[in-house]
Amino acid sequence: KQRISLGEDQLCALGEKVNDETTDACQGDSGGPLV
Repeated sequence: KQRISLGEDQLCALGEKVNDETTDACQGDSGGPLV
């Protein structure tokens, strides 16, 4: 498993892999449009 660090001005748009399933966004980054 590879971990990356995101800065305060970055967000996760791809998601993360958990139990062989990929999520749509990282926790706290969902709910709004990506502009």
